[in-house]
Amino acid sequence: MSLGFITHNHNAGGEIMKFPNVADGVKKIYTAEILSLIASICGFVALVLGIFAIASAALADSFVGVLAGGIGAAVLGIAVLVLLLISFILGIVGVNRASKDEDESGKHYFKLAFYMIIGAIVLSLVSGALSSNATVKAFIDAISSGIQLATTCLIIYGIRDFAEKINDTELVAKAKNVITFLVASQVLAIITKALSDILKSTVTTAISIVLAVASLIFSIIYYVLYLKLLSTAKKTFEKA
Repeated sequence: MSLGFITHNHNAGGEIMKFPNVADGVKKIYTAEILSLIASICGFVALVLGIFAIASAALADSFVGVLAGGIGAAVLGIAVLVLLLISFILGIVGVNRASKDEDESGKHYFKLAFYMIIGAIVLSLVSGALSSNATVKAFIDAISSGIQLATTCLIIYGIRDFAEKINDTELVAKAKNVITFLVASQVLAIITKALSDILKSTVTTAISIVLAVASLIFSIIYYVLYLKLLSTAKKTFEKA
C-alpha cells in the first residue's frame, strides 16, 4: 500500500488512518450483515402474510384479505431477494477491500476469505447444474456450508489480527468470544444431527432436542456478538 494512498485517508480527528481499507471493508461487511438481517425479518413477515392469504382463501374470507396478503407477501419476497443480493455484493466488496491492507509478509485472513467466497460461488453454480443428482448435490451443499463457516471465521480472525496490530486488547477479546460461541453452536449442531441420524430412541430424541435448543441459543448469542464485533471494529479502525 503506497504512502500516497494513505495520505488521502483520514479519521474523524484529521489524523492519517493506519488501515483505511480495513476500516472501509469492515464497514461494508457490517452493512451487508444488517441488510441480511433485515431480509430475514422481511422473509418472516412475507411468510406470515402468505399463510394469512392462504388461510383467508381456505376460509372463504374477504377477497380483499386474500389479495392484500398475497400482494404483501409478493412485494416482501422481492424485497428479500434484492436485499440479499445487495448484501452479498457488499460482503464480497468489503472482504476484498479489507484484504488490501494485509502485508505481503503477514497473515492474509481477509484475502483467504475472499477466495473462499469465490469458491462458494463456483460450488453453488456446480450444485445448480447437478441438481438432478441428489447425492452429489447434498455433498456439494455440505462443502459450501463448511466454506461459509470458514469464511466467517477468517473475517473474525482478520479483525482480531488488525486489532492486535493497533494493540486493542478489548477488540481482540471480543473476537475470541465470537469464535468461541460460533464453534460451540456448530459443535452442538453436529452432535445433534449425529444423535438424530445414528441413535433413534426416546432418550436420544430428548437429548437431541435439548442440544438443538442449546445450539440455537448459542447461535443467537454468536450472531449478536458478531454484529457488535463488526460495529466496534468499524468504529475502532476508523479512529486508528
